[in-house]
Amino acid sequence: MGGHIIRNLLKNYSFPLNIFILFILLSLHMGEMIVLTLLCKFKAVKCYINAYEWNIRNISDTLKYRKLVQSKRKVSDFTLMKRMYLAYSKLTAFVRLGFPTFR
Repeated sequence: MGGHIIRNLLKNYSFPLNIFILFILLSLHMGEMIVLTLLCKFKAVKCYINAYEWNIRNISDTLKYRKLVQSKRKVSDFTLMKRMYLAYSKLTAFVRLGFPTFR
């Protein structure tokens, strides 16, 4: 959960915005992991941990790819953010559908 989200943020956004967004994302993920732990959804918690471990192991590849992406970038962070739907859709999905099951 979240492995490719983190990689996409790191490669696509400017450094200052990354700090802000990753702080918020990490806070949300920590909250989710606490709730999932209280619900005894340990496999789901492990998915979060695996995603962060994957990103740490692959950070050099992500940073190489970031350099390429940033060199070709034509749209500012501000322009991207104006077009985004700013809501935490995962929370909405949990409320509507319930927590996912993990095998």
